[in-house]
Amino acid sequence: MTDRETLLKTYTEDILNLDQTHRALLAQADGLSRQRAGVFVIGLTVMVVAWGLGTAYGAAALVVWILAFGGAVRAHRRVSEAPCRADALRQLKVTQRARMTLDWELIPSSSAAAPDGHPYALDLDIVGPYSMHRLLDTAASRGGSQRLLAWLLQTPPD
Repeated sequence: MTDRETLLKTYTEDILNLDQTHRALLAQADGLSRQRAGVFVIGLTVMVVAWGLGTAYGAAALVVWILAFGGAVRAHRRVSEAPCRADALRQLKVTQRARMTLDWELIPSSSAAAPDGHPYALDLDIVGPYSMHRLLDTAASRGGSQRLLAWLLQTPPD
């Protein structure tokens, strides 16, 4: 098996694993939301009973309830944000696999255009729908994409 085939296989396995991770994290977040509701209801009940026994017990129950509920909220928030991160990583893997296989439908489009009269931009497919710029452009910002285009279109080579 060549390095390219190994990498393609790895990307495919990673995408499948990230799909499973995404589903598991959504299920875990759903379970934590039920636990959070349970902590709220049970804590409120315990606090009301504790206030009936005296203000010192009520105040202690209130502090414990706030800490427990705050911990449940923090855990739920952390797990609720994780599927978004897993989905972003999955999308990155899908795009990289598409670049390797030249699956142009899955490669993000580019709005870059060559300056008028450039000697070789269109002949060598540096810009356009099936271009070198679109294939190589993994920049996170528009400025990074423009810098890559400037490097590709530089007429006198360094």
